[in-house]
Amino acid sequence: MKKTFCAVLVLGFMAIAGTASALPPVQLDPMTCDAWNAFDGIAGGLWTGTNAIWDAVGFLSWNGEAMEPDPDVPGFPLTWEASDLENGFAGDGLADRLQLALLAAVLCAGDPGVSAQYAANAEAYAGMIGQFYATITAAGPLATTLGADGPALQAVADYYRAMIGEAMYAQLSAVAAGMADASALLADFVGRFSMYVPIFEGLGPWFIGMAGTSAAMDASIEGLMFNEDYGIVADLGPAGVGLAELAGYLHGTAAGLVAMIGPNPVSTALEADADGLDALVAILVGITWPDMAIYGVAKTETEPFSGEGDYNGNGDTNAEVAAAVGSDPEAFVAAASGANVWYTGNPALPVAGIFGLALLAGACVMGGAASIRRK
Repeated sequence: MKKTFCAVLVLGFMAIAGTASALPPVQLDPMTCDAWNAFDGIAGGLWTGTNAIWDAVGFLSWNGEAMEPDPDVPGFPLTWEASDLENGFAGDGLADRLQLALLAAVLCAGDPGVSAQYAANAEAYAGMIGQFYATITAAGPLATTLGADGPALQAVADYYRAMIGEAMYAQLSAVAAGMADASALLADFVGRFSMYVPIFEGLGPWFIGMAGTSAAMDASIEGLMFNEDYGIVADLGPAGVGLAELAGYLHGTAAGLVAMIGPNPVSTALEADADGLDALVAILVGITWPDMAIYGVAKTETEPFSGEGDYNGNGDTNAEVAAAVGSDPEAFVAAASGANVWYTGNPALPVAGIFGLALLAGACVMGGAASIRRK
């Protein structure tokens, strides 16, 4: 009877150990894990010296000796090691570097579910990058034509000033000035984004990896791009509104010129400019942060790569594991994922992991031997 009870008990704990987490125990090997080297290498470059991207886009400022936070982005971390970007840069208690270390180890282990999610997120991110490139392609020619057609419209207004009256003259002059402003804005946009977008493309693995570690992280990464106060591309929305208004004025002005002096090259050019602006605005309003899958949530009860998540289901959050084992990525990954059987998790748990199961099995064997001796 005791043998049967022990067998059932051991099998029960084996079942629990086997189903506590559907994500595998993993270990991080920096020498062979390409995903980790990509994540950590990109992140290191983001924060390194005067060439830091965060410095270039205004999140941090280089004071000649060291980085310092930009007043417009309070709480932004000064180093990659200190980065904990969730919850408006307040963090979730787990360093971002450790989150990506755990994700990289799972990707390098070949987990099919997480790998498929990462591939889907990469495709969605590539779609956004494609929209950025389409914007550059559409804006470049418009910067040139608006710059040329604005003075042409002003010349028409000057020539017909006496005939059209001061009110109409002022309206045409305002449209011509708006075209000049839009030309300068688009030229600046093309210059900046021709530099930024290839950088965003190169940073893709970091953005894709980070955004999928938790919903809070996804919101923070979206904010880095689109937040209206500090986002890198926050000016796209307001620019789209202004360009849409200008397109409407150009359509109306082209029609008015035809009605006033008949078909002419300037009205034809204005109509082409308006059509180009309409096409550009359609691209701009469609650029948003893509929907990112959160890695591993289908297999666990929590977000397994977040600070508040519990990757291996042992009762300790990932942040608690990090507090116990320190900031070394390899040690954290082994402990958080369950690959380190000597990390027994929350001491309040009665039996944890393989080590506890071994103790239980040994106790059953000893109990069986004592029973035999008594007989």
